[in-house]
Amino acid sequence: MSGFCRALLLCIICGQLGFISQAKVAESVQPGVVGQEEFVLTIHTEEFPPYNFMGPDGVSGINSKLLESACKRAGIRCEFILLPWNRAFKRTLDNPHSAIFSISRTEPREEQFQWAGPLVSAQNCLFKLAKRQDIVINTIDDVRRYRLGNSADKAYARLHRSLDFDEAENLVLYDKKYGELKPFAAGRVDLIIGSPMSIEVQLKEANLSMDDIEPVMRIDKRFLNGNYVAFNKEAPTQIVEKLQMAIDELDKTGETSKIRQEFAVKRSIKIEEQKLNQLWMDCVVN
Repeated sequence: MSGFCRALLLCIICGQLGFISQAKVAESVQPGVVGQEEFVLTIHTEEFPPYNFMGPDGVSGINSKLLESACKRAGIRCEFILLPWNRAFKRTLDNPHSAIFSISRTEPREEQFQWAGPLVSAQNCLFKLAKRQDIVINTIDDVRRYRLGNSADKAYARLHRSLDFDEAENLVLYDKKYGELKPFAAGRVDLIIGSPMSIEVQLKEANLSMDDIEPVMRIDKRFLNGNYVAFNKEAPTQIVEKLQMAIDELDKTGETSKIRQEFAVKRSIKIEEQKLNQLWMDCVVN
């Protein structure tokens, strides 16, 4: 056989082997394949400990790990990107192969995305400075007499309306993340919103600790709608459905609870015995 023929035969064999190799790779990621190409889901999020944050080895956190486990269970290749919230939100709206978490499932957002979840969230509460003895709240009507400092994020709009907070009277909104914390520490606003899972991180923005605050009221969960993962409207329905099934399975098998405990905040707070009521348990101790 001539040298040319041997070279030609070798090329044909290599080409066949390459085709077989590619077929095996495609088969190994078959659950995440849409059409003839491997589907890669880009999942955006923001810095929001302990749910999602940048760790030493990349994006981490309770809901980050939950979604990473769900992607593996569903056989979907997912990549996680942490960005400022507005950029993450816009990229998800613009890119058909993308999603965003941990996002509140509010009425104005409902038609903008496809949804899966819920993910992990916690009870939200209203807090005051512990030293502010002038703030006395026994009923929801009492709350309206004080100024609330909060994020300008539209996710809170329903809550503001429900509690009769209005910018003209008793509501101060801040565009900057955690922008309400320093005014709160200085007494320029009376109340802030937080949950037992995230409030400690928030307080550091104003050099406050858990001993400096006191819960005054639980917030009805219907007003903030928990944490979800939202997909671009054009994302393949089968991808959304597979991730929803995986999230449900992780919850049923107890994996979600294990992940939550892995990131649980261990804190020692000086709480007077008379304050160890259900409000404190829900809003601080968790």
